[in-house]
Amino acid sequence: MSPTSTTTAGDYVASLRTAQQMIALDKIRARQKTPEPDGTLIGVGFATYTEQSAHGTKVFAAWGLPLVPGFEQASLKLTPDGGLEVRAGIVTIGQGLETTLAQVANEILTIPVSRIKVKLGDTATTPYSTGAYASRGIVMAGGAVSRSAEKLAERIKHIAAHLMQKRPDEVKFKDGRIEAGGARLDFAEVGRAWYLRPETLPENVDTGGLEVTEGYKPLVDGGVFSYATHAAVVTVDPRTGLVKILDYVVVEDCGRVVNPMIVEGQTFGGVAQGIGTALFEESTYDGQGQPLASTLMDYLLPGPTELPSIRMAHTETPSPYSAHGIKGVGEGGAIAPGATVVNAINDALRSLGAEVCEIPATPRRVLEAIAAAQKQAAA
Repeated sequence: MSPTSTTTAGDYVASLRTAQQMIALDKIRARQKTPEPDGTLIGVGFATYTEQSAHGTKVFAAWGLPLVPGFEQASLKLTPDGGLEVRAGIVTIGQGLETTLAQVANEILTIPVSRIKVKLGDTATTPYSTGAYASRGIVMAGGAVSRSAEKLAERIKHIAAHLMQKRPDEVKFKDGRIEAGGARLDFAEVGRAWYLRPETLPENVDTGGLEVTEGYKPLVDGGVFSYATHAAVVTVDPRTGLVKILDYVVVEDCGRVVNPMIVEGQTFGGVAQGIGTALFEESTYDGQGQPLASTLMDYLLPGPTELPSIRMAHTETPSPYSAHGIKGVGEGGAIAPGATVVNAINDALRSLGAEVCEIPATPRRVLEAIAAAQKQAAA
């Protein structure tokens, strides 16, 4: 895809090339020319995905769902002491929205994050929301917070300009304070004027006050698209079928990164889940349809000893359709590991003419693939 494509907003080829460099593909290819001392086989695999996130109204309506989401809303309130309250109906499920929504508000108003209180998912006090799903949180709720902050900023500037005897277009926010032509004042002084000293307000003040609720959805209703390239190096023991992951890298693009730590945390968790899908986790049933994996003794999950140290690189290609160019990221980490790991396994098995075509790629399935290749070669 073109780096300037307006529909995809990304450079997929560059993502793959960066992953090749990070995984040291040339060195892996050179290493494959010499047998491993322990008799294992080494392989490298890649997978690139694109994920539609923050699906819009038209998408859900086309699916014929009984509940169709529309605008996401957020309420912002400048408090009398100059702090900020953010209320949104979306719920937090561990994706760090309390932090990232505060950062979005800070981007516009510059009020310190430590002075921003975020309340989510309270049906008694927050605007209506359909919830958290489809990697929509920071795109939809973040956009609503951004739009509300912009509207609130206009009202604050109007009052601040009057207090400083300046024009509203001269007013700027910087480092948690309000400035205009050498004059400065705190947000608390604007709050004090509105809540406690209304006689100091301009005559044509917006009667909506210092509390704003706005709705938001992206310019294009079909969602936005994040993507990433994953790469893995594995060893396969042809005697036991055991697979070990030696290295794993992710080159991701979720548009503008609001909080790198949160993006990486979500991606690391997704990769761990995806590695489970690739190598361990399987729901099996007997002939009567009864589940055989009824406990975690039967349903294997990867633990710290099975997971590699994951390395990440970020690229930022802002979406042309969403506030601040943000794209969703939540589910992305879990999409590519199955293909990445199995591609690496099959690369390792190339010399044997074997190929695994089913996940999880358990030792039994690896040995079955090797046996099938040997049988075909002998025929």
